[in-house]
Amino acid sequence: MNSAKIAKLTQISTRMLRHYEHIGLVSPDRSVNNYRNYSSHDVEKILKIKTLNEAGIPLKSIHKLIPCFDLQREKFNVCPTVIEHLEQQKNEIKSKISKLQQCYLILEKWATAAKT
Repeated sequence: MNSAKIAKLTQISTRMLRHYEHIGLVSPDRSVNNYRNYSSHDVEKILKIKTLNEAGIPLKSIHKLIPCFDLQREKFNVCPTVIEHLEQQKNEIKSKISKLQQCYLILEKWATAAKT
């Protein structure tokens, strides 16, 4: 399948597909005229990437996690790489939540002070 068909099928822009290729997440075959030709394996991999990225996992970490991820059940097979990356991602999200809560409290304080 060509890039346009894959983009429509996966709801990933052709630009993002090229980015995935550039950073080594996918490697579609090339036709004689150098057009990308995606296989069903590529489609599954792209859908895994999309699902993991939507879960907040950065693209740089996804490369290591793809082999352990079962797309059909949206479940990881237990492997040390997965556990390590999930814990790291959870800690980063927890830190962001804490910072956002602090920002919210500051804004709330200012809003309350402005009302009095």
